[in-house]
Amino acid sequence: LSAHRPVYAFDLPGFARSSRPVFSEDPLLAEQVFVDMIEQWRIEIQLNQPFILLGHSFGGFLSTAYAIHYPTYVKQLILVDPWGFAERPED
Repeated sequence: LSAHRPVYAFDLPGFARSSRPVFSEDPLLAEQVFVDMIEQWRIEIQLNQPFILLGHSFGGFLSTAYAIHYPTYVKQLILVDPWGFAERPED
């Protein structure tokens, strides 16, 4: 992947060796926190042009959420073994 373009690989907070922040129990608010973290990362590295976003597993779910919120920046979305949450049963 990196032969013709820069590749950035990052772990989200709470995964790998990063500290685990406290997240809201509301799934939409927790999702928005992750999306905001990705956007803050993009701003910090000054990635101001459309890019290819690849997400694996839970990263695929979050990459999709990011692409929905910030479609201007996502040129292509690649999902590798993505997953998500089913709706909570009423009972």
